[in-house]
Amino acid sequence: MTEKTAKKIGEAYAFAQVLRDTFLSNKDVMSEIFGEHAGNIESSTQAQQDALEKVSETYSMTNIVLPKSEKTATKIMNMGEMYVGDDWDDAAEVLEWMSFFVGGAIVHSTFLFLADTVLLQMICIISSYLS
Repeated sequence: MTEKTAKKIGEAYAFAQVLRDTFLSNKDVMSEIFGEHAGNIESSTQAQQDALEKVSETYSMTNIVLPKSEKTATKIMNMGEMYVGDDWDDAAEVLEWMSFFVGGAIVHSTFLFLADTVLLQMICIISSYLS
């Protein structure tokens, strides 16, 4: 595994972490937006992180993956805070942020060919709101 691939794994790991943290911090509004699919977010993001961590350990790249993940997660969280501000209880604002978030997650996860059912469900839900 190259260092560039390890960094991409760290970025994908960060998106899973931020999604779980966002869900746990904003369960009511996330449940309103994602309905029955919200119940899968916590377990799916943990499974994704576990799989990415296992890959990084297998290739002895944890020393690259985890620091990159922390740096990327901080950036993503800061972007979310800048976008949503104090409106984390406003489903429309959170939905708009999640559309940007999911777009970024797709780009980063596609590199690794990680088709996650929660991500696909989120895309469908956001698409239905936007159409």
